[in-house]
Amino acid sequence: MATAESLLTQETERLNKKFDHLQARRPKAPAIDQKRVVVNLTDTEIDDSTRAVLSIGLNFAAAPHKILIKDIIGGIEQAVRKVSHDVAEEIRNEVSTFLKKAKPPKANLKPSERSALRRFTRNKDITILPADKGNATVIMKTEDYRRKMLDLPDDAAYRILPRDPTESITKRTVELIKKSNIPEEFSRNLRPPAPAPPRMYGLLKIHKDGIPLRPIVSDIGSPTYNLARHLTGILAPHVGNCGHHVKNSADFVKILEGIYLNPSGIMISLDVVSLFTRVPLHEALSHLEKKFDANTVKLFHHALTSTYFTFDNCYYEQKDGVAMGSPLSPAIANFFMEDFEEHALNSAPLRPKYFYRYVDDTFVIWPHGVDTLKPFLDHMNSRHPSIRFTMESEKEGRLPLLDILVQRKEDGSLSHKLRDNLSSTESIKFDSLSLGPSTLRRLKNSSRWNALLYSREPTDASEEGRGKTGGARDVSLDMDGVDEVDGQGTSECYRCGQGEETSTGIAGMTEDLDG
Repeated sequence: MATAESLLTQETERLNKKFDHLQARRPKAPAIDQKRVVVNLTDTEIDDSTRAVLSIGLNFAAAPHKILIKDIIGGIEQAVRKVSHDVAEEIRNEVSTFLKKAKPPKANLKPSERSALRRFTRNKDITILPADKGNATVIMKTEDYRRKMLDLPDDAAYRILPRDPTESITKRTVELIKKSNIPEEFSRNLRPPAPAPPRMYGLLKIHKDGIPLRPIVSDIGSPTYNLARHLTGILAPHVGNCGHHVKNSADFVKILEGIYLNPSGIMISLDVVSLFTRVPLHEALSHLEKKFDANTVKLFHHALTSTYFTFDNCYYEQKDGVAMGSPLSPAIANFFMEDFEEHALNSAPLRPKYFYRYVDDTFVIWPHGVDTLKPFLDHMNSRHPSIRFTMESEKEGRLPLLDILVQRKEDGSLSHKLRDNLSSTESIKFDSLSLGPSTLRRLKNSSRWNALLYSREPTDASEEGRGKTGGARDVSLDMDGVDEVDGQGTSECYRCGQGEETSTGIAGMTEDLDG
């Protein structure tokens, strides 16, 4: 017992020193331009208090007025199901002792901000949701959001279903898992415990004309979600091994450091049109058959073809492609595209000097002159009937890609900075209660966070906050011990309730406002 207490004391001291060190090195946060990070598409005027609280972002967690004992106990009870009775009882006793001593955290919103947010979120005619890029919060009329959403399933990629297929898909999922070669200790965690239909919601592309919606299907809690996560893990070693693969913005920035342009070289970007819904599943499954056994391929086939979702009390099926929101979708899209681009580039009459792709965005250095760009685009678009590219060429030596702006220098090297046309807070509010492990995982894997870490030429809005040198040395959030995020994150639309149900964030704090 004494040894255990000594180890606990040492670990506590170590963590306290680590936290104090982090606090001391914490960078000064630049001022937030609230008009950029809160986009109002309605006729309703927003007062300063409402704009201030919405500018914090939808992942901000308001401090509760009381300890959420029921939520904590519910989470503990779910976790202890997998341990022995004695261990479970010991955990319950420790949690009980902790809860007796626990005190509510300090308020992190002003009374005026709470009051303003309470009034605003009770307006049923208004929907609050995140933008597709840039971390902006968008306010729009609920009827406009609903109309845009209902236009999405009319696309040829979807068809309406007469009934909810959740029960039948759940049964098929359990059957296939039982027949697979997965050991029992792992397979039991793949079976859906309380399946619910996937939910579709939309993120607004405020940087594009007409402000279209990007459809997102949240698979969390669906019959195939756990299976999809498992399959993503076993597919991972077979993805990203080619020389064209880009992991994230940070990886892309490192790649740029080794590129030098000749005066005749041209920077271009290629964007695959609606990649996820255009991935040809029959060909992707054919490639999978070369890598895995028959039972595993059946699991892939089931997870990829059971793509359905619900919106507005209707059920839809996606005819082809993979769903945006499934943890398996990015891996399958990359898996197919790596094979596609290998054949496409090898058969091209003229090949680019550099070709780097992140999912559906590709950075290209073209050394053959402007006149040959169109034939190259035509060649790429002729390789498969489902895959279509659009092309954008550099303008005045600049080319936007992902969340950064690539710039040509006089000596032929490339620099970069955060894109100015994306609304973003470009800072982290450290007093938010949402800065727990899940938030750190999102930060660690977000392309914008990585771009901030590796940016050598800060934007004007944030240059003062990061000092003159910029770069990763000035950003000191310690990510040690933070696990990789599984699959894609899910942002939630407040009014319509799509996405992952969570008690954190502005979307889930309404109960606390009345506390």
